[in-house]
Amino acid sequence: MTQKVCFLLIYRIRYVKMDVIYFYLFISAVNSLIVTRSAMYNMRETQLKALVVDDNEVNTLILANMLELFGVHVDQIYSGQGAVLMFQHEEYDLVFIDHVMPEMDGVQTTEKLRSIVKDKDKTAIFALTSHLTENIKCIYQGVGANDVFAKPLELAEIIIILKKWFPKLVIDESIYVNESSDIHSKKMELIQSLLKNIPEINYVVGLKYAIGNPIHYAHILKISVKDIKSCINRIIKSQKEERPEDLRIGMHNLRSLFSNIGAEELFDATRLMNRLIRQYEYDNVKHQLTDYINKIVSFNNRLENAINQYEAFEQLEEMEQEKEQYVMSEQEYEQSLSCTIYYIRSFEYDFIIKELQNLIHSGHRDLKKEFMEALEEIKDFNYDSALERMLKIKEKR
Repeated sequence: MTQKVCFLLIYRIRYVKMDVIYFYLFISAVNSLIVTRSAMYNMRETQLKALVVDDNEVNTLILANMLELFGVHVDQIYSGQGAVLMFQHEEYDLVFIDHVMPEMDGVQTTEKLRSIVKDKDKTAIFALTSHLTENIKCIYQGVGANDVFAKPLELAEIIIILKKWFPKLVIDESIYVNESSDIHSKKMELIQSLLKNIPEINYVVGLKYAIGNPIHYAHILKISVKDIKSCINRIIKSQKEERPEDLRIGMHNLRSLFSNIGAEELFDATRLMNRLIRQYEYDNVKHQLTDYINKIVSFNNRLENAINQYEAFEQLEEMEQEKEQYVMSEQEYEQSLSCTIYYIRSFEYDFIIKELQNLIHSGHRDLKKEFMEALEEIKDFNYDSALERMLKIKEKR
């Protein structure tokens, strides 16, 4: 460990050209990192670790939020291939896998993961499907899954799963839903007012899947806008290239998205299209597809406009708060900037997020947009772009 830290220090000194003062600051930061990582390691000895596998980002986010309520550490991945790679380097107590995914589906992924960890008691694998049948259950049991559930999972179902498979885990069921929290009342009112022009969304249903947290719900809606566009593009492309499997995956993902955000009418319309696809009634699908797509695009445009308004309100609120916030000294700013670059090079996600959030509110308004862009790049796991951006900022100092 000491050799590794020395190597990192030498590397850092060579490429950042630190002065003597920063050198000591950096050593202090690295020592702090070592202590923190040690504490995290000790914590994970008693903390459950889960992997959520789904090509739909909203699905993974909602399930991760629910699991984290019970102190479960959650990693999210968006493909079967990615899950296999993570499994080769990490140990997980439980895994949730979506049934319908492109290239490597849930069955193939489960079979591959179970070949890596054969003990069902060591790692529990649960498959999730929107069309649960006895045949699907048998298929998953045959490839090593512990159980199969209909999705989307609700909080009560997650509690049952955790109690059954991890009886030693202490579960506080009082955290069920917190819609009435005074802290979030203003956010609720704002989101509800913005969604008045989108009658397709049932706010109460959507909020339930966000665990009653309006801030989570707003984030889910924002990601949904992007994912809906992606699904529509997949569906249109599938028709041009006559790829029925892509059509099926696109519709499957739209159905999950509409369920997760409380768009009940669109969920029903998509479920009907899914039924026609399963019955191979492609002529009927083609006949209805244009009107269906136009309906979804209109909905998504209105939703995107509402999210843009929400973010504009949020930015105004942040500006007001910044006027009263503590401004970093130049020394603190330099230290935070350099630590951020170090954490990016080390792929330390949580530390990167924390430092970037500090930099966003550091009082350097001319660079705030750059720091926010870097934050989004890290959230998308685009470490190279974020690193390049931060290095350019540091070079200008």
